[in-house]
Amino acid sequence: MEFAETVLLNAARLWLNASLDEKQRLQRALFPEGIEFADGICRTGSTGLLFSGLEKVQVENERMVGPCGLEPQTSTVSR
Repeated sequence: MEFAETVLLNAARLWLNASLDEKQRLQRALFPEGIEFADGICRTGSTGLLFSGLEKVQVENERMVGPCGLEPQTSTVSR
């Protein structure tokens, strides 16, 4: 789990520093069915295994209140 978290949180940096072989392996891990680019939009045929775990975390956190909902917003005025 720690490795998966590291990859997801640092995917852009890993991509930039990776060799061609490492980029291909990372891309297959994140997008096993590949990426399609059509009409200016990138999409995938299915959700990769690593991203499926994120969906579960999002559902579990849906009951949490956003930071703006905890207390009334106050304005700060410089004097």
